[in-house]
Amino acid sequence: MPRAEEVHLDWHVLLFALGVSLASGILFGLAPALRIPSRNLENTLRAGARTVEGTSKRLHSTFVISQIAIAVVLLVAAGMLGRTLLRVSALNPGVDIHNMLVARTALSPATLADPSRIQAAWQDLIDHARAVPGVAAVAAVDTVPLRQGNNQINYSVSADRPPDNTQPLTLASSVTSDYLQVAGMRLLRGRFVEKSDRVGSQSVVVIDEVMAHQAFGDRDPLGQHLWIDLGNDPVTVVGVVGHVRYWGVEWKTYAHGQLFGF
Repeated sequence: MPRAEEVHLDWHVLLFALGVSLASGILFGLAPALRIPSRNLENTLRAGARTVEGTSKRLHSTFVISQIAIAVVLLVAAGMLGRTLLRVSALNPGVDIHNMLVARTALSPATLADPSRIQAAWQDLIDHARAVPGVAAVAAVDTVPLRQGNNQINYSVSADRPPDNTQPLTLASSVTSDYLQVAGMRLLRGRFVEKSDRVGSQSVVVIDEVMAHQAFGDRDPLGQHLWIDLGNDPVTVVGVVGHVRYWGVEWKTYAHGQLFGF
């Protein structure tokens, strides 16, 4: 759930609810007693009479009508909530949310102090995780869909890049070669990131269908180049995947797409 950490109990709301419950208890508790004339109280208690006359009858009718009206409103609200939940549960988040464990981890400061050891350290961590019994596949990514955190960068489809404030934005994720398969993303065109796509080779990216449409329109995105804020050299688009609802299934298509690269 997006912003789930912000959900909490507020003492103002609790105090208001307590006041309303006490007021309604007193009101509806005294109302039946006030309906009965004091001169007939003994006879009424003995006989259990339910006869109501004059203003008492009108008060009784008002309570009944109010209860029915409130019940209808609650029923309609419950129906709308149920329909919304069914629609949300039927939406495809773009990733496989079943039988998957997401864990946040980091390398030691000593390893990070030596850039030449970082890549080997991550690979060693992934290899150890793959060796755990019952694990089918392991991959690493810097930002995970449906979780907190994202990387937004500018991109351009031309080497003549316009000013930063006029460039479109995209969500960017750095991934290992197996991430897109492990995440269960739907490949629409081209290929996923592969093990041969390593540092020192041609920089490649996989984009989602939203970014493909925004960046290239009706043109074939495969083989096209993008200039992004991660260096001066362009990256090559090698694949297109289905749209991922990054911030949660209740969010509609974003104003910008997504980019995955190694």
